[in-house]
Parts: sequence; C-alpha cells; structure tokens
Amino acid sequence: MEQQTTAPDAVVLRPTGPFGLLEAFQLERQLFAAPDREVFIDFSAVEDATDVSLIVLSDVVRLAGPRLHLAGVATCHRRVLEEFGVAVGELPAQH
Repeated sequence: MEQQTTAPDAVVLRPTGPFGLLEAFQLERQLFAAPDREVFIDFSAVEDATDVSLIVLSDVVRLAGPRLHLAGVATCHRRVLEEFGVAVGELPAQH
C-alpha cells in the first residue's frame, strides 16, 4: 500500500489490487499509527473488495472519526459502505 505525506498533518494511503480482510487490517494499523493526522484513503487503484473487508473498513472509519476521508471507491463498494453509514467523497485537488 502506497503512503504519501502531503502536509505535516495529512497522509494519503492508496491501497492497490484486491482489498481483502488482511488489507483492511493493514489499513487499520497504518491509520492508528498516526492518530493525530488527517488521513485520506484513495481506493481508485483497488480492483475488488470483499464484503467483509468493507465491513471492517466501516468500523475503522467510525473509530477514526472526522479525520479520515475515503475517495475513489467503486460504485458497488460505495453502496455497501453507505449501508453501514460511511460517507464517501473525493480527494481534495492538492492530494
């Protein structure tokens, strides 16, 4: 998973390929390793995501609160996340 620091207080994470349970837990670990930073997760390079990984991701989003932003999520995955109350947006232009 690619990680890019865009500002002293912001990070962009870019998972690639299939997104399964292992990748969801890796993402959670990376996210909580930087608890004071704003985090953008760009899913545009994810080929497919399992339902269980999206459920784990929805829990991670709730725990992280407003400092976490999701973008680039495929429509079919977006629907699953929205069913679990997760808002999906777009990356800001500078990211």
